[in-house]
Amino acid sequence: MTVNGEKMSVFQVEEDGTLSSLDDLFFEEEMPQVHAN
Repeated sequence: MTVNGEKMSVFQVEEDGTLSSLDDLFFEEEMPQVHAN
C-alpha cells in the first residue's frame, strides 16, 4: 500500500503475477469491474 500525498493507492497482485489497481473498486463501486482474460 502506498500513499501519495492525500491520495492512497491500493494494489493487489493477481494470480498470474500482474499488479492491478483497486482504485476503481473504491471510486466506481457502482460499476462492476469485469476482467476478461
